Amino acid sequence: MDDGPNALDDYRAAVEADPANLAARHNLAVSLLQSGDTKAAAGEFREILAREPGNTAALVSLGNVAGENGDLEEAVRLFHDALGQAPDFKQARFNLAQALAGLGRWPEAAGHYDALFEIDPRFASVADFRATALIRAGRYREAATAYGALVEVQPESIAARLGEVEALWRLGNCAAARQRLDAGRRDMPRSAGLAEALARLLATCPDVGARDGALAVTLAEDLLAARPSARFGEILAMAIAESGRFDEAQVLQAQLITEAEGNGEDVQVPRLRANLEQYRASRPLRLPGLGDWAAAPSSPQ
Repeated sequence: MDDGPNALDDYRAAVEADPANLAARHNLAVSLLQSGDTKAAAGEFREILAREPGNTAALVSLGNVAGENGDLEEAVRLFHDALGQAPDFKQARFNLAQALAGLGRWPEAAGHYDALFEIDPRFASVADFRATALIRAGRYREAATAYGALVEVQPESIAARLGEVEALWRLGNCAAARQRLDAGRRDMPRSAGLAEALARLLATCPDVGARDGALAVTLAEDLLAARPSARFGEILAMAIAESGRFDEAQVLQAQLITEAEGNGEDVQVPRLRANLEQYRASRPLRLPGLGDWAAAPSSPQ
């Protein structure tokens, strides 16, 4: 397709000369998208569908426009329609899974990633997206396997390593999760993400054999010294509580609450207060997993 400066005018002229020329109309719609005129592009894609309702390329393109405009429900409908016309259309299935993930419909998204992974494991980083969907859908055993495979081929990926740890922790296998974190830190000793995850695990995992309050304190103090933040301060409070120093944990946690309130971070306050109550009762925290290890899902492409 011509990407020159006159392409838009050329495609528009071709459509005016022959309105039934759907190839020219599709090129016009794509050119309009590239110029930033999404409204006009959507109109052209709809005209294609009016003339040829089963046009899968137009359905997917219109779904992409809907997704970019924030209408993920409409995007899901359009991608579903495209798959109804062409079940083997990989891009349609991938975009559908992405839109479902964006809506938080993780079990459905995981099902489509599963299907696409069976067809083409290398398609558009589907293995990464599938692993995320598996863990979000609560399929932790499969997620651990998927992330483990990713770590083998992407050993530098912090996200893959943390995903594997999260899945193992959620399965109740904190010992294996700690082993994987230890291995990751041997490979990447400067990774703050891995150090943070290990500090969290050492301070809060339910398995007494995997916890180590003293080491958690050391890691958290190092993180806080290198990059002062409420996030690392909260981990330090968890580690201090695991070490049995509940008075100190209470003081630090109260400071974190004051700072959060002063910074307008009201969404953080209920969790911080709940943790403070645990420390006041001389109880360390026990968490089911890392929690916020994963990035937000990407938009449909």
